[in-house]
Amino acid sequence: MAKRILSFILAALLLLTAVFACGCGETDVPDDPDTSDTDHPDEKQPEGEKEPDEPVAVTYAEPLSFTKNLTASCTDWTTTAIEKALSFSDETFTAANDTFNRDLAIAALYLLVAETNAAISENGTVIDLYNTMGLSDVKHVDLSQMNYAVDTNDITKITLAQKTFTAADGKSYQLITCVVNPVYGAAGWSSNFDVGADTQDYIDANGGESPDWIDKKEHKGFSVAAERVAQLIEIYADEVKAQDAQPIIFITGQSRGGAITNIASKHLIDRGQTVIGYGFNVPNTTTESDPAVRSSYKTIYNIVNQDDIVSDVPLTAWGFTRCGQDIVYSIAENPTAWETCFGVSYQYPDSEYIAPLAAALFSLAATREALYTFGDKQVIGVFDPATQSADIEKAMHPSLNAAALRCIQFTTEDIEGGTGVCYAVRPALVTVPLSGVVNTLLSGGNSTMALMGILPYMTYLSAYTSTLTGILTTVQSDTTFGDRFLYSHVLYTDFVGIEQIK
Repeated sequence: MAKRILSFILAALLLLTAVFACGCGETDVPDDPDTSDTDHPDEKQPEGEKEPDEPVAVTYAEPLSFTKNLTASCTDWTTTAIEKALSFSDETFTAANDTFNRDLAIAALYLLVAETNAAISENGTVIDLYNTMGLSDVKHVDLSQMNYAVDTNDITKITLAQKTFTAADGKSYQLITCVVNPVYGAAGWSSNFDVGADTQDYIDANGGESPDWIDKKEHKGFSVAAERVAQLIEIYADEVKAQDAQPIIFITGQSRGGAITNIASKHLIDRGQTVIGYGFNVPNTTTESDPAVRSSYKTIYNIVNQDDIVSDVPLTAWGFTRCGQDIVYSIAENPTAWETCFGVSYQYPDSEYIAPLAAALFSLAATREALYTFGDKQVIGVFDPATQSADIEKAMHPSLNAAALRCIQFTTEDIEGGTGVCYAVRPALVTVPLSGVVNTLLSGGNSTMALMGILPYMTYLSAYTSTLTGILTTVQSDTTFGDRFLYSHVLYTDFVGIEQIK
């Protein structure tokens, strides 16, 4: 029962995170003791300081091609193992790739399983997937170690690898793969909140400019992380660059990682790179309104379960959508295969739940810009004329973190009976404490402890109390909500869902 309660609380918080994405600043994340001195990848090397890496002379192998029946061990929510044939061919990457390829999707899913450290086996023997695919120079990069000066929560983890081969067309190719981690702890949750807006109000709420946010139409938290990933791919490609080889970049990710995949692929394509991007359970990523521009990214694929609420957030009512090709399936339309695989009845958060939640969240802010605009003034207290100014000043600087205080505007006014301390808040303040709540839950804390983290903010969120209460009541009215969300969004569901794609 405790696990079920935790699951629907997590589902509620994830819905709030994705739909009401907040850019109010950063969540405190414990320092990693293994801090790297890696240079900031945004900093350009002075001209002439470093010569470009020379291409590596290599002997090109024949293209690899195989079909293997593999098993992926599920973790977290079920003990069921997924069995799926992997038909892998290097030649596939050299094609135009402007139409969906199921074999590439399955290869991407297995790479994502490996990224979660789940075991992949063949005939009962655990295999090294990268070695099986002929990939080498495997490099794991944790962006928290990159010493970014700003936007320190807009990070992730990636795994890079490469291989070279000569295809049937006689040309030599270098395949570079990048697998993006699905989520990244407290920092990742904070970045998920950070939708951003191209306004001075947002810059103030964020605590400054974001140099890696190169396209203001994009969700800021996703976009900054994606641009950093794109830069790291370019650095890696230069390090392993093979002589006389045409580079092809293959990127994949799921959930938050799917959003980063979508945007990083777009950024690299804009720079003239050959990129194939396969994202799963991809949230909305951009407010680009021109369908011709969005559809021009023909080698970016967003594989989404129609039953999964994450693919509909941030809100379409705010103008959010995705670049590339949406490849849509619905487990609900044909649940038999899924139920046979996992041995439980398939359920998902249908419109009965989602429509009221979306409406409630939309009432908090009608546009992404409105998230960061101060609302009406409220009176927090009235101090008599004898009150010391230091005491009044103390009331105007509560013990909240810097991110929260950037979303609260305090003023003093003469009010009958003394000095009135007033405040106004940006609606984005609503989600500042939620990143801490999520961090507590994901770190093993109980729900009571997590919800206590909201209490210091409740005075300033009083204007939104009824809306927030309504949201939580809607979710908590059905104790299966957490499972319903999990079934529709989890990575392993995609193994079944892609078989429905024509």
